[in-house]
Amino acid sequence: MFVHIFDGLEKDCPAELAAIRAQYPSERPRCAASPTVLHWEEANAMLAADGVEEPPGLQDLSTAQASLRHAAARWSAHAASMLAGKWRCAGMGHLSLSKGAHARSMPSARALPQDQKRRKHMLLLAKVAIPVPHLTSGSKWLTPRHPPSHTGAPAHAPGPRPHAQERRLGQLVAEERGVDFFFLDRFPSAVRPFYTMPAADDARYSNSYDVFLRGEEICSGAQRIHDAAMLEAAIAAKGVALGPALQTYVESMRYGMPPHGGGGIGLERLVFLYLNLDNVRKASMFPRDPNRCSP
Repeated sequence: MFVHIFDGLEKDCPAELAAIRAQYPSERPRCAASPTVLHWEEANAMLAADGVEEPPGLQDLSTAQASLRHAAARWSAHAASMLAGKWRCAGMGHLSLSKGAHARSMPSARALPQDQKRRKHMLLLAKVAIPVPHLTSGSKWLTPRHPPSHTGAPAHAPGPRPHAQERRLGQLVAEERGVDFFFLDRFPSAVRPFYTMPAADDARYSNSYDVFLRGEEICSGAQRIHDAAMLEAAIAAKGVALGPALQTYVESMRYGMPPHGGGGIGLERLVFLYLNLDNVRKASMFPRDPNRCSP
């Protein structure tokens, strides 16, 4: 599918690509005739052989996306304590159930523009305990982008790089296999959500994958557990409470659910990396960030 998209872009949009590449030099990503698939164990060995400090092992690659993935996987397990207003996380504000306690983490709804939908949304958030990151210029989450390196992967300023393992792996695959586009599968089960199907040969790994372009993730997906008993065991192993909503989800598996899976593609990230742009906002018609909510 991706190669078909790449072929179509190069064939049908040569003038548009030429105009963009005059400003942001790039070449078509290198792709193998058949999919390049790297297993987690292979990726870990490549990083270890390269001398990367603390290869991931059964943890996730050090990436910003991994941090978000970990937070999503932990959400259900921490939901009860969050709603009780007891959860704290270093470097993050907190919206408490207590009256007025949320003021330090978010602007007052009265101070917002006269946008009723947004005001209603903010009032709703004020009633629920949700961790809110304080993003400042010194935040470790904000890593400025720099022009791409000679390998095609974006380069970075000196200093700590939370996504260094992911990008270094992309460089190694480009050097050793001659491709900029590849699949990484068999992610550790510990870093994937409870509904991810474990690998048949080793339950420490899972039937999940990421798709990489120029050293960065553009798609993430997996096979989901379709057996009710296995799903209940996975939920218990993650320490997630089996509430009414999850119980309904589990029950749906008892009616003959076939094996299934899928993936989520980040189209803006795909365009951003394909064209080697310097900011992902330039790949979106209407970018959204903390300072832009309209149009």
